[in-house]
This record gives sequence, structure tokens and C-alpha cells, in this order.
Amino acid sequence: GMVLTEAMAAGVPVIALDASGVREIVQDGCNGRLLGEETRDAFCDALRWVAHVDSAQRSALSRAALETAHAFSLPRTADKALACYEALKSKALLVPRADENERWENLLHLIKAEWDIVKSVTAAAGSAFETVEAPSRSPPT
Repeated sequence: GMVLTEAMAAGVPVIALDASGVREIVQDGCNGRLLGEETRDAFCDALRWVAHVDSAQRSALSRAALETAHAFSLPRTADKALACYEALKSKALLVPRADENERWENLLHLIKAEWDIVKSVTAAAGSAFETVEAPSRSPPT
């Protein structure tokens, strides 16, 4: 996306393959062209289209490219990311947190449950060994 917005910052409409990330930036026919397929013919057709638009349409393409570059500029993107983090941070403050003792108690309950499982498996294994008779060890004759 960075290469696309750099070209648009120069007022140049871009031609790009329609893909994730690209379609969020390039609006087909507005600030550039989106290619539906990765072929030489598709690329040449898009170049011809850009080359043959009238001056009013070329100005509109250039203006839209500049506006898109501004919308995706580093300062704007950083501001949006910070606003998102701030919103998440304020929501996190609204979520009730368990106090420290409650966390330890929950952890101890989990450990006890695991310990009980290990004890049960060990007891079952011990019982299995007790019920199996060992072969007699008579001396060979």
C-alpha cells in the first residue's frame, strides 16, 4: 500500500492488481485502475484508458489520487491508530478486574484440579499393578 500512496501523493493515478490492501486504497476509475487479472492485456488496457481520458477526467483522477494519499498519510494513519488504542484503553478501564487474592485463589483451584487428576490416574495405575499376578519365579529344574 505504501508504494501506491507514494505515487498518489505525486498526483499520479495508479494501476494495480485487485487484491487485499490494494482495493482499500485504489477506487477503480476514481483514483486509478484495479486489474481483475494479472495479464499483459489487462495492464495495457488500463494504461490506454488512463492515457485517453480527457483533461477534466485526468484532473479529477489526479485530485482523487492526492486526496487518497492524504487520507492514508503516515500522520493520519498514526492518529487513527492512536485513537483506536485510546478507545480500547478506555474500554479496558471499564472492565472489572479481579483483585490479586481472587486471581491466586482461581489459580490454586486449577492446580488442585490438576493434582486430583494426577492422583486419580496414579491410583488407577497402582490398582492395575496390584491385580496383575506376577509370574512365579521357580528355580529352573
